[in-house]
Amino acid sequence: MEGKVSFIGFIASLANAAFAYMHGFEDPQTKEKKVDLEAARQMIDTIDMLKEKTKGNLTDEEERFLENVLFNLKMSFVKITMRSEKEEPGKEEKGDEDRGDS
Repeated sequence: MEGKVSFIGFIASLANAAFAYMHGFEDPQTKEKKVDLEAARQMIDTIDMLKEKTKGNLTDEEERFLENVLFNLKMSFVKITMRSEKEEPGKEEKGDEDRGDS
């Protein structure tokens, strides 16, 4: 049956979305490139949760793929987060600092 969703295909689609959020995508209305690290983090956390929930139920290939995808996503996320903090110091921590000011 063509079009059947595989576990690897599903994880790949989530990973592609996470990478898109990390590296930015063009807003169709403003034409500006937008990066959404919080959405990327949610995608990574979702894949991590799926890893835990499917433990013991995956083929060796699926397990290796999942491990590799998570490793690559997490490393990219750290690099991008560190780069954005260097470009705009205090940006990541700002949300925590501003919570008491409301």
